[in-house]
Amino acid sequence: LLASMSLQAGELVFHWNKMADSKIYDMEFMPDNDYFVIITANEFQVRKTEDGEIFKTYPGTGALSYHDIEFTTDSSQLILAYLLFIEFRDLNDLSIINRLQIPSDSEGYGQAIMEIKVDPIRNYIYALVHKMKYENGEILVKRSILIINSKNFEDIKELTTTEDRNLYLQNLAISKDGNYLAVCNEGSSKLIVWSLETQKKVNEYQICPTKYGTDTWGYPSCLKFSELDSDKIYISGEFPQNNLETDQHSGLFIYSIIENKIIDSTFGVGSERIYKSKFTFFEEENKAMTSSGIYL
Repeated sequence: LLASMSLQAGELVFHWNKMADSKIYDMEFMPDNDYFVIITANEFQVRKTEDGEIFKTYPGTGALSYHDIEFTTDSSQLILAYLLFIEFRDLNDLSIINRLQIPSDSEGYGQAIMEIKVDPIRNYIYALVHKMKYENGEILVKRSILIINSKNFEDIKELTTTEDRNLYLQNLAISKDGNYLAVCNEGSSKLIVWSLETQKKVNEYQICPTKYGTDTWGYPSCLKFSELDSDKIYISGEFPQNNLETDQHSGLFIYSIIENKIIDSTFGVGSERIYKSKFTFFEEENKAMTSSGIYL
């Protein structure tokens, strides 16, 4: 379901709604905001922002897997990531300009790109890759973050360590100034932050504590840097603080890189909590819109 809304006297007013024919993997506004791009397994759809009507369609990949789209820093090309491929596409007809296939895994894992982020300063793309294989009747899963040179598609290296790969990593985020990249993980949830200048870890913050030798299990849902202050990271999800889950942290929190701690849990606990949700900010982060389940 696609919806365009505006705020009038504190009420959300729907302008239109449309039903898509198949699963929507990702959606991004075109540089002029007059149109937006939707990617499904079957096709790209360019739709008008004003009324949601389809303006143009282009063939999709046909792959029933993760799809993620981003624009290049100068907004001149669309980047599509799916399976093992990263494609640069022309904005006029979404034809492929350049295509990268990430190399095979040395340990025999099958791979698929889950998420990508574009470095706003350097010629890099950061790709979160899901790895899986069957061994001795068991399913083994790992995840890693690759650093890919977006100009020559060479010099591919890994940001994550051996320890990081065993975490169920998700929700990549990059600061607007290009100083930091962050990721969270499902399970014994951590927030991990790297300096993109040095490509070294800055912090690891344990959101779900590991007490008495037993890990509590967390479910992150969304992660974003403040666009006004790159020291601040907004994170939402379910992050229980004990094994019985009687102390629930289920909402939206603000974390400080400098202090390496949660500095604001107003909307994470108690009656003010915003339950685990996808969220976006507007009006210079004075207002937020969140979605959780059927609630907006």
